[in-house]
Amino acid sequence: MEGIEKVSIGGKTPLSSALYNLILLARRERLRDRSLRIRAFLITDGKANVPLYGDIKDEIIRLGREIRRSNIELTIYDTRTSEIDPGISYIPLLSEAAGAKVYKV
Repeated sequence: MEGIEKVSIGGKTPLSSALYNLILLARRERLRDRSLRIRAFLITDGKANVPLYGDIKDEIIRLGREIRRSNIELTIYDTRTSEIDPGISYIPLLSEAAGAKVYKV
């Protein structure tokens, strides 16, 4: 069995869209079972490249807060290869807003 280290990374998956869809999925599933405990695992470098509606930083905070309010247990696997990375990573901001645990891959 391969570990998380073997998961391929890279690409253009919009972070905001993934978070928004997580919230929608959680809401739908809780309509079926209100006692459902929802856990999500996000594998990302935290670089948000496509906003849903406007300012990426603002929407990451809003979506993170909604994840926390929705009682979704989020775990983030940080795929950045170094702390000296040329792009902005929203992992710290999302982690704080969502109350997520972060692990370095």
